[in-house]
Amino acid sequence: SSGHRVWQQIQVGTQGDTAYSMGGTLLDRTTNAFVSFQGPMQSFIRADVGPVSRVWNGQRFDGNQIAVFSQLRPRGGLNVQVELHSGDQVDLANTRLAFERRFRPNVEWNINEHLLLRLQHTKSTLTAKDTGQRVFQAKLTDLRVTWQFNVRSFIRFTTQRQDVERNVAVYTDRTTAGRSITSGAQLLYAYKLNPQTVLYVGAANSGLEDDRTIDIMPTSRTLFAKFSYAWLH
Repeated sequence: SSGHRVWQQIQVGTQGDTAYSMGGTLLDRTTNAFVSFQGPMQSFIRADVGPVSRVWNGQRFDGNQIAVFSQLRPRGGLNVQVELHSGDQVDLANTRLAFERRFRPNVEWNINEHLLLRLQHTKSTLTAKDTGQRVFQAKLTDLRVTWQFNVRSFIRFTTQRQDVERNVAVYTDRTTAGRSITSGAQLLYAYKLNPQTVLYVGAANSGLEDDRTIDIMPTSRTLFAKFSYAWLH
């Protein structure tokens, strides 16, 4: 043993959140017990477990969830995060209780003082609790590359791709597409005239592919400009 503590800080606690509609009806409620650890290389791990309730389409669904979040900074400018989620979830398309498994790694890398790269991937699988049949599997990839010219301006390129495979046989609406792929890209330039005033200029496009199309068809192309100003009192 080197004599050094592996974990520098350990915390244990509880946390709860409840949301109601304007009319006072319960929307969702979570109550978690958690434990977290902080260690070397700015590492952090937190695990949450507890019951969850959600009202959807006039019905209340109760279940349990467990979530794990971890973070590591192996070197300066590099931040790696991983989220794991497993537990009961509402199948919104079919109004029933289901079981979800979700995995989400995320990497942010400040390569130098100008270039920032962020890559995130999410994989989610939903399974019906009553039959055990898979409802869908979704994959979402998000890549963002930012070049910071100086303190006043930057340019950012963003591209996203979402791929969803559905088991149409278990859907209430049998006209649901068995598979759909959406993709999009955006180029954004921002210039800060002063601490309260920012100008944004950009272009974006998106496309869609499903069972009724042969390949990805462009659905929209957009040019935009936005002027943001904050009044301080």
